[in-house]
Amino acid sequence: MFINEFLETSEDIKKLLSIYKNEFTENYKKLKKNQIKKKKAIIKNSQLIFIKWYFTTLIDNTYFSPANILNRLVYEKYGGEVVAVPNVTPIFIENELRDFKISFRIFDYVNFDLLDDIEKVQSIIKLHQVKLEDYSLENVFDVYKNQVSIKEENYYYFLLQFALHLQTIQVIEQDDSKIIVAGDKEINKWHKIKYYEPLIDCVIYNAEHSIGNVLGDPNPLKEENLRKLLKNKIIFEDISKTILKGLGVKPKDFEKIFMNEISKENSYIANKLYLSERFFTKYFILPLSYYLPILQPCYILGNSLNDLFEIAFDEEKNDEPIEDIIFTDMMIYDLTRLGDKILESPRRVKYQDVFDKKVDVDEIIMMKNEINSNPMFSEFWKNIDIKEIEEFLNSLEEIEKVEEKPKKKFLKEGNIIHLFKKE
Repeated sequence: MFINEFLETSEDIKKLLSIYKNEFTENYKKLKKNQIKKKKAIIKNSQLIFIKWYFTTLIDNTYFSPANILNRLVYEKYGGEVVAVPNVTPIFIENELRDFKISFRIFDYVNFDLLDDIEKVQSIIKLHQVKLEDYSLENVFDVYKNQVSIKEENYYYFLLQFALHLQTIQVIEQDDSKIIVAGDKEINKWHKIKYYEPLIDCVIYNAEHSIGNVLGDPNPLKEENLRKLLKNKIIFEDISKTILKGLGVKPKDFEKIFMNEISKENSYIANKLYLSERFFTKYFILPLSYYLPILQPCYILGNSLNDLFEIAFDEEKNDEPIEDIIFTDMMIYDLTRLGDKILESPRRVKYQDVFDKKVDVDEIIMMKNEINSNPMFSEFWKNIDIKEIEEFLNSLEEIEKVEEKPKKKFLKEGNIIHLFKKE
């Protein structure tokens, strides 16, 4: 069975993505007809909302994110370094939700779906040269945004950067204006693997300069440091500490600052930290996980879709950047198996290596539903110890009258619960 067919027909993957479809539908239909502005904010940012859900754990303080589960299913079926990235797009008619479109992008040595979008940008620009306007790229995005696989502004931006970096398009001077035209370089479909590294380089370049514009000098997240961060599994708190050190603030002193009166200098530090953390997420983690799956992040405390709807509405209403949808400091990331191969990184035990047997999607969904059905479980689960987990699962098995299973081994790493033994 080809991987495309597996992704489209797997009952486990259907169940997994149905969680999002059902929760999105339930929360969206609660909105009143006159909440037009809120609906439009959700529609505009529905892609980012899905991305945040996809990388967020289904059960707080575990690594059971849809991304981790789905790619474990793919690994069990095909092995190797293949990574699949789903896209669940709500379909709206006159601001009302009608259906969902589900598609998958596949990445390995043979499949590299991002290149298809870069080719589309080149072919469209061949027919429609575009003038670069001051301070805005919207007129450029308008030329190709309806033809590419991900409908999201940050993706339009990175497609433009990727195409420029690969020289499939270029900027020329014409009559005192800058014009984007198609370049001479063509994508070599027979040697796709060679494009991973230059596209990673492009992301690192953009991240360094975007964060540098916020932090100035010294910038602790320059190219060399970003490459180190790329190759190592990371807890986001370590990124924040790195930024604070670059600002000349000891991390342990940061909280003390805000125990006292907020001075102008302290506000300046807080603002720099706030922006640079979000830029790191937007320009480094997002493109290297969802657009080009070298990393696999996991948000270890979940947001309800209603929370994400509120964030989208608030940011749009206040005309503020939308990064808060995809940002949280309660996040870790690992290299994917593809990332290991491309970066020639030795295979190490990762945070998200939590399966030592065939993944049981039904069991994970059952646990999620049981925990979420009682609000008291949420607080209980955040501080639960290993013995309590075992007793809890045993009680669920009795309630569901399922057959007795081998006793599970539980590990706890910090405040993260592993329901299966690590490899």
